[in-house]
Amino acid sequence: MCILLLGSASFAHAADHLIFFCTNAQGKQVRVTEQDGKFRYQFGKPKRAELVFENDRQEAIDRSPRWGGIGRDLWTNLVLQNGDYQYMLFSSMGQIVAAS
Repeated sequence: MCILLLGSASFAHAADHLIFFCTNAQGKQVRVTEQDGKFRYQFGKPKRAELVFENDRQEAIDRSPRWGGIGRDLWTNLVLQNGDYQYMLFSSMGQIVAAS
């Protein structure tokens, strides 16, 4: 199960706020937290991260595609950059539309 939590103000002043968390089949975790205007990406076994890097919060949001308000599915992306590599975190959910 993967969780992506993004909102304009929901984590603006939080200390080490969890933004994304996922565990893969090998037991390795992807964890993204936000603190002091930075997103911190961590990948690896619990308490033994293999890859850790940070991105400026606003720069990451600016490079990330946004849902345009059209279509049945609501979605959000967060694109983090580490050197020449980009890591895209994605979340989507369907809207329930009442029949007329």
